Amino acid sequence: MGESNGFSWTTSQFDRTHSRLFIEEINRAAEAAGFPQDRGEEEAERILPWLPGNVHHSYYSGQRITSCVHAYHRYHTLANTMEVHHPRSGLIRCRRMLELGNQPWRYEAVAGYPVRTMFQQDEAFVAAYGQTAAERRASRVELWAHTNQFVVARGVNEPVGMALTAFSLDPGDYDRWRATEIDPFLQKYGHDQGIDVSEIRAACRRYPRMQSLRCDQIKPEASDRARPLLRTAGHGLALRLRLPRSASPQRIWLDGRPIGPSPVDGYESWNTQNGFTMVQFNIPPCADSDGFQRHLFAVAYRAPRIDRAT
Repeated sequence: MGESNGFSWTTSQFDRTHSRLFIEEINRAAEAAGFPQDRGEEEAERILPWLPGNVHHSYYSGQRITSCVHAYHRYHTLANTMEVHHPRSGLIRCRRMLELGNQPWRYEAVAGYPVRTMFQQDEAFVAAYGQTAAERRASRVELWAHTNQFVVARGVNEPVGMALTAFSLDPGDYDRWRATEIDPFLQKYGHDQGIDVSEIRAACRRYPRMQSLRCDQIKPEASDRARPLLRTAGHGLALRLRLPRSASPQRIWLDGRPIGPSPVDGYESWNTQNGFTMVQFNIPPCADSDGFQRHLFAVAYRAPRIDRAT
């Protein structure tokens, strides 16, 4: 019998988990102790999704929903099934899972499992908010149920030295923001939100290549439109910008004003294990308001020179 991790036989697309490297850590712990692990489509050299008309080029998969898939869809929980033939192998893999949860994941600053990311567009992220696991869990469950309404827009072409992103809970902002030039966007955004964005506009003008917004949204399904929209994040939210390796933030703005370091209502910055610099904007729980919650965040930073091979 072959042992495996992450498989949910008859699950939708046989996908092991949303964190493939997490499962690989467990696989390698077992293999290091002498217990080989089956990696399914990796070893078959196949992709997971079925290709229309070319099913024979895909790894065989089912389309059902198991408890693991339900936990992911409902709560963004990291779920793993494992097949164990040798009891010691199961013990080693479970122990490695617990070890991974008690240390920072490769792109996080605090200990815990890789379940904080709610949305990503290029180098911009929406993440769960909180200083404790319980606070982050409450934020995660609230935000995960409404990712279909997130709108994220980034300034492009991205220059080294400046990063600009806007976030909104109003799905209608996708049509309002897309294909917009940065300076007119900032001017209108500041007027509509009643904030002073003059300093950010001046900073962006130093980078002529940074001209327009790239806007992204997870397109809602017809069934989504019938559900109530989240207007404000009652458990808080975190917005992230992923910068180049060893970048040094110089000035950081949230909603037009410069902010300082704070795990509650300011920013945090750290170098990740996978080689990036992360800047996180911590936005505490927001009281109910008449409008949708929106934020504008920007970072002016200095990046070190990268040695080029000769």
